[in-house]
Amino acid sequence: MMKKRTKKIYKLFFKYLHAVAAIALCCTTLSLSAQSSMKGKDFWVTFGQNFIYTSAEDVNLELKMVSETATTVTLSFTGAPGQNTTVSLAANVVTAVPLNDTQKKAIYNSVLAGGTRSNHSLHITALDPIIVYTGNFHTASSDATALFPVPVLGTNYYHAGYRPTVPMSGNSAAERDGFLIVAPEGGTSIYLNDASTPAITLNAAGEVFRYYGNTGANTPIQSSVAGLDLTGMHITANKPVAYFSATRGTGVPVTYRFGDVLYEQLFPVEKWGMRFYVPSTIQSKMRIRVIAACNGTNLFIPDIVINNSPTGAVLKAQTGIMGPIVMEPANPTSVTDPISGPRSTGSQASLTGLQAGQFVEIDVGSAANGCYISSNLPVMVVVYMVCSGSSGENGYLGHAYNAIVDQGDPSIGWVPPMEQYTRNVRISRFAPSNNTNLNSHYAQIVTPTATKLSTTVINNGNTTTLSDPSQWKDNNGLSYCSYLLTNDNTYTIDNSKGVVVGGYGSGKVETYYYLAGSACRTLSPTLMVNGEYYDFMDSAIYANCDSLTFECLSIMCSTVITGDIDSVVWKLNGVEQTDYRDTLLWKTRLPNGDYTLEARIKMNTGKTYVLTTNFTIAGCPTITYEPNDGGIFGRGIMDTKLTECYTILGINEGIVHFSNPNFIFVEWNTEPNGSGISYTPGDCYDGNHDLVLYAIWRRECNTKPIKIEHRGKKTTNAH
Repeated sequence: MMKKRTKKIYKLFFKYLHAVAAIALCCTTLSLSAQSSMKGKDFWVTFGQNFIYTSAEDVNLELKMVSETATTVTLSFTGAPGQNTTVSLAANVVTAVPLNDTQKKAIYNSVLAGGTRSNHSLHITALDPIIVYTGNFHTASSDATALFPVPVLGTNYYHAGYRPTVPMSGNSAAERDGFLIVAPEGGTSIYLNDASTPAITLNAAGEVFRYYGNTGANTPIQSSVAGLDLTGMHITANKPVAYFSATRGTGVPVTYRFGDVLYEQLFPVEKWGMRFYVPSTIQSKMRIRVIAACNGTNLFIPDIVINNSPTGAVLKAQTGIMGPIVMEPANPTSVTDPISGPRSTGSQASLTGLQAGQFVEIDVGSAANGCYISSNLPVMVVVYMVCSGSSGENGYLGHAYNAIVDQGDPSIGWVPPMEQYTRNVRISRFAPSNNTNLNSHYAQIVTPTATKLSTTVINNGNTTTLSDPSQWKDNNGLSYCSYLLTNDNTYTIDNSKGVVVGGYGSGKVETYYYLAGSACRTLSPTLMVNGEYYDFMDSAIYANCDSLTFECLSIMCSTVITGDIDSVVWKLNGVEQTDYRDTLLWKTRLPNGDYTLEARIKMNTGKTYVLTTNFTIAGCPTITYEPNDGGIFGRGIMDTKLTECYTILGINEGIVHFSNPNFIFVEWNTEPNGSGISYTPGDCYDGNHDLVLYAIWRRECNTKPIKIEHRGKKTTNAH
C-alpha cells in the first residue's frame, strides 16, 4: 500500500449560492475519459430563422467537418428520413457538406411557423471522431458555430443573446431573441428560470423546443414583452440537451440601424471558467457580455472605465472610435414570464456582487489590444461583432458603431476560458459559395505568454512558427495572435502548452464569429494531475520517478462534492487506493510502468462522475549495489513505499544482503577504489541518473581467511 501523504478530507465546502431546484435529479453515473474535446462521433444540430428569411431556400446552411483519419459520416434528418445520406471524409481535410433545399427545410425553424415544438433537427454520426462546424449565411446576415458532441452536452444553461432591433426592411414583425433546444433522448423535460414544472417535454429524440420572445398567440407559454433580451435566462433539463442561441435579427448596439442573425451553440455551466482573454478583431470596437451563474460573482477587468451616461445611452463619443475598455451603463429590466413569473434581467452597473443570471456589458476599442477578464466564480463570456457602415449606403454611415467601413456587422461568439486549453486545433475559413459579402477570415489564437513563440501553424504542408513577438498582444500572462486565413485548406494550430482558438470572417455589413477549437472538459468536478487537467495529460510520460500530485476540484457554486463517506474513491490500475478514500489531494511516487488512474466523485446534484486518465512512468534511475570483491552483485527492485528521495541501504538491509565476517563495511562509493562520492546507509539520493555504489571494506585485525557470501539478485529504483 502506498504511503499516505495527506490527511483525509471528509467535507469540501463551497458557498452554495445557486441551487438547481427545478429538477428532481435521480442518481446517475457519468464516465468522463480523457476524450473531453470537440471531437466526437455523435452530434445534434438545428437552425433558427435568419433575419427576415422565413424560407430555408433563401439561406445557405453550411456544414464543415474534419477528422484525423479517413471516415464515413451519416446525416439523419429527423423530420425527413428520406433525405438521409452519407459523407466520406479524407484524413485531416476540412470538408464542406452541401445541403439541398429539402434538407435545409428539414432543419430550419421559422419564427412565425407556430408552436414551440418541431422535428427540424439533424443527427450527425461518424465511424471515427470528427469535428463539426455549421453556418447560417445570407448576404449581410451570417453567423457560425462549432458543434459539441453528445458526451459534452449538459442539463444546466444560461442564455446569451441580444435585445432584438425594431422591425427592419419592411418586415412587420419585430425581430426576436430566442433559443433552440434539441433533445438527444425522448422524455426530456425543459424548465425555465427554475420553475417547478416543465415548460415542455420533448417526447422523442431529435425534437426541438423553439423559444422566441414576443412570439404572441402562436406560442402562448412565452413572453409577450416586445424586444425582450433573454440574456441571463436560466434553462435546465432532466437529460442532456444541445442548446443554441438563435437571435433572429439584432443590431449591436440595438440603437444602430443594421441587424443580423446571431447563432451559437453554448456550453453547459459545468464547463464555464474563470480566466479569459478576448482578442480584438478587424473592427474598431467589439462588445462583450460576461454572465454569472453564481450569486456573489466578482469580476476583474484591468483598465476598465465605468460609463456614467444615462441608463441605456450608447454614444461613440464616450470612448472614442479606438477607445479603451468601457463598461456600458446598467440597463436592468423587469419582465414577467407566464411560466416562471417576474424576474430581473439586463446589464448591471457593477463588476462585483453579480447574482446568478446577471451580466455586465463591455465595449472594447481596438487600441486596448483585447480584453482580459478573470472572476472568483465561473462565468460565461460571449463576444459580439458590432454594426458597421456601408460605403454604398452613405445614409447609414451615421449608424455605424464600428468605424471601419465595410467590415462586419453583428455576430456572436462563445469565448472559451483558458481552463479549456487544448494542444492543437484544426480550422478552415467559412467561404459560402453564394449570397455572401465575406472577404477576410481570421483565426484568433490565445495561448500562455511564456510559450507563445513556439506556436506553429501548418497549412498546405508548410509549417509557420509564430516566433515574431510583433505578431502577439499580451495581457496578464496570456497572449493572442490574429492569423489571416488565405485559402480554404485546413490550418492546424499547435502549442504543446495549450491553446484556444476562435474564428471569424468579415465583409461588407456581414460577419461570423465562432469557437473554432478548445477542450470541452467538465470543470465541476474535474481531476488534476500535477496541476494540469487530466485529459490534457492523458498518455503523458513522467520520467525520473517524478512526484505525482492528484487532485479533485469543483469550482461551481451549485455543484459540490458531497463530503459523504466514499464521496471520492481512487483507483490505480483497477485497485482502490484505500488510504486516499475521501481525500481530495494526495501525492505519491510510482515505479516504472503503465497506469490508469480513476477517480469516482459523488456530487450534491445526485450525479457520480468517473474521471479516468492514463500515464506512464519511465526512466526512473536505478541504484546498483556491488560487493566490490570481484564476485557477483545484486540489483534490487524498490518496494511500493516510495518517498521524495531514495534512502541508501546498508549491506544487510532490505534487498541487499552482503556478509563478510573478516571485513568491516566502511561506506558506499561511486568508485571501486573509494575515490568517488561517498554514501552512508541512511543518506538520501534524489538524483535523476542511475547510480552504481561499491562497498568499501576495511580488514579486521587478526582475522580468519576471507569468506564473502552474496544473497539476492535484485535492482532498486532510486526514488
